[in-house]
Amino acid sequence: RCEAGRIPTDDIDIRWVLRGPQRRGYWMGRDQTEVTSRFLMPYDEPFGLAAGTLREMFLDIHVASGTAPGFYEGNVIVAPDGADTTTLRVSLRVLPIELPETRRHRYGMYYRMRNALADPKLGALELADMKAHGITTLWGGFGVRFFKDGDEVKFDCDEIREAYELMREAEYEGTVPIHDGVAQLARLLGHNVAGKENLTEEGLEDDAEVLALAREAFDEVKRIDAEYPEFRTVLTHMDEVFNNSRLPLYIQLAKIVRATTDLPLYITHHTSPKSRWEQMMVESDAFVDIRCMNGHALDDWLRAGHTFEELAKQGRESGDELWTYYNMRGSFFTPEWCRIVNGYYMWLSPLTVHIPWMYYSFGGDPFDDTDSARYDFGYSVPSAEDGMTPVPTLHMKASREGIDDMRYLEMLEDLIEQADQRDAGIEDEAEDALARLRSLMPRIPEDIAEIEGESPVLIWISQQYGGDDYQRLRYVLADQIMGLQEALK
Repeated sequence: RCEAGRIPTDDIDIRWVLRGPQRRGYWMGRDQTEVTSRFLMPYDEPFGLAAGTLREMFLDIHVASGTAPGFYEGNVIVAPDGADTTTLRVSLRVLPIELPETRRHRYGMYYRMRNALADPKLGALELADMKAHGITTLWGGFGVRFFKDGDEVKFDCDEIREAYELMREAEYEGTVPIHDGVAQLARLLGHNVAGKENLTEEGLEDDAEVLALAREAFDEVKRIDAEYPEFRTVLTHMDEVFNNSRLPLYIQLAKIVRATTDLPLYITHHTSPKSRWEQMMVESDAFVDIRCMNGHALDDWLRAGHTFEELAKQGRESGDELWTYYNMRGSFFTPEWCRIVNGYYMWLSPLTVHIPWMYYSFGGDPFDDTDSARYDFGYSVPSAEDGMTPVPTLHMKASREGIDDMRYLEMLEDLIEQADQRDAGIEDEAEDALARLRSLMPRIPEDIAEIEGESPVLIWISQQYGGDDYQRLRYVLADQIMGLQEALK
């Protein structure tokens, strides 16, 4: 409570942290683990805790829009049976700031939309969970489906419309990559799309039947796209196109897309400094509109002597949008790294969208990373109680913190732009604050050149700063926002 109002107890979510073994890398065996804190389990009922042991608890306080600013205070009461009660005083400052969602940066997630379509109740819960943590768009694995009906090849786009309807209900928006299905179309019409070096036989891109069916299907995709203006549909047919000699086949299939629609094309790719990815990018540029780069490989490229400015120049010259998928690849990828990627890493870079693998993908019990041959990915996972209610991880919460960091950064930049238009000089102090903040970030590549291990940019930032530091940096932004808000009244 404070004099101006109160935050209801119902808006405070209490969770306890489940610790357990997690594989150090997704490629490692079940015996190569370390114990980590990951899952934020719901506090449904009192639990037993042996003397001399610890359990980490979190309070997730939801501050509703319109909550009166001020310093709120309350008590956390720990009341064990047969022992003295402990009261912890908690203070919370609510600022006079209504944070808008980010506009120049977007956040998505790889997600198996077919699960949601098969069980709309499950889908509603999972989409709401992602939305509550700042996710506004998805790579859902759905798209155009080509199939044989007797001797005739047909298509349907029902899955696209159904997925968009679910996403609309959950108030999603933005660019959505979907499968274009051209590889399956070629196979159904008798073409070999897995020959030597992934090339098909000559002339696939000139097959009149392939082109006619593709054009008809993509015209239907465009009609659906027009029905859902909050989404921008883009097509894709291959993952990580610079790996395993995939590029020639990618280009051959992309020629079919380019000949039959003006819908944009999306790819994912690595930027390993030891590869010839930049040359392959030149070769494929006519068939790419959005390039989504692997995060740890991008850091490798930066460490090898390159810069974000160089990457931005590539994007400008090609006209391509620059995205990233910075995946949690093992226990070494801490929750703090999730915050850094979504916040200051994206802010320093020319990247506009972060869309990592994967909301969840696991074998066996999602809370046990040693019970199957598969590594358990997950930002949130289904509850053990009902197999449906999302249980978030610390990584999910930290991802939201990073998105909120970006919301502060973007809001201050927008206010500076408004003040600059008035030409009154009231933005100078805020511009200086942003410049000082940028100077606290790593100089790339100088500061990361000698850092060993995966993700040197994330390592550098996490070695320099901790939770209190991030909070102080956020208050610097908040103070400047409040000052400009007052000056612009």
